Parts: sequence; C-alpha cells; structure tokens
Amino acid sequence: MCFSKFLACPSGDQQLYILITKFQSQNPIHSQLADLSKQAHTLAAIEEINELKLVESKIDEAAAGLWSITRKELEEIQQSLTETLDSALEEETKQAEEVSP
Repeated sequence: MCFSKFLACPSGDQQLYILITKFQSQNPIHSQLADLSKQAHTLAAIEEINELKLVESKIDEAAAGLWSITRKELEEIQQSLTETLDSALEEETKQAEEVSP
C-alpha cells in the first residue's frame, strides 16, 4: 500500500497519526468512497438531509472496511463523535445565552 501522507491529530496530551493512502482507482473501496463522496456533496448542495445521512452512513461503513475497523469500533467512534458534537452545541448555546441581554 502506498501512503501519501501522515496526518497528525492532537488527542489530549498525545498526537494520533493517521495514514492516508493515495487514491487507487483499481481499489473498489477507493472507487466506492469517491462515488459516495460525490453523492454526498450533491445532496448537501440541494439540502437533501435524509438522503445525505444515508450516504454518510455508507461512507462510514466503506471507510471502516478500508481501515479494518469492526462494526463495534465504528459504533463507538460514531457515539463519541455524537457526544462531542452535542457537547460543543451545548457550549455554543450557553455562550450565546450569556451574551444575550
């Protein structure tokens, strides 16, 4: 597998390094992800939120397959992301309420 980049992501006191592979058109998962990405961008542009969520779910599953992430691990990642986004939204709401007269 040919790696084109390392992506460093801060994670607490540590950095997480993610290997990003070069696109390989002969790799069916790469092609599937490219097609799903195009669909997602189109749906986002026309604000088809329900369809977009379905495509995003397919993207998650394809990416999990690419990185050998199990179903359980994917669910844990999705749960963690949901909790993080919910927490950020709560913080934004709290800050907006503090600023409002």
